Amino acid sequence: MAAIELDLSELEPPQPWEQVVEQLPRLNQGDWLQLWHHRDPIPLWGLLDRLQLQYRCLARETLSPALAATLGNPPSRARYWVLVWNPADPVVAEQCLALLSR
Repeated sequence: MAAIELDLSELEPPQPWEQVVEQLPRLNQGDWLQLWHHRDPIPLWGLLDRLQLQYRCLARETLSPALAATLGNPPSRARYWVLVWNPADPVVAEQCLALLSR
């Protein structure tokens, strides 16, 4: 089990979408996604809802100090951090919720 970290902050559409979609099958194998993006990826929410995946999108300036320290230095253009996980995997769900509670 591991975080799949994607820096999408320098990419233009449709590259961020393509990179995320390529990684989604791994969410059934005990992994989760952590994305840095330069905009709120609103088109992604409908797909994640249809796939019954959980997600949280936080603006960079709203990250708690503890969470920001855990995540390290974000890419300079990144304005949003997104966490995506499969709620059917209780171990991953617990890890992701613990990360969000920092």
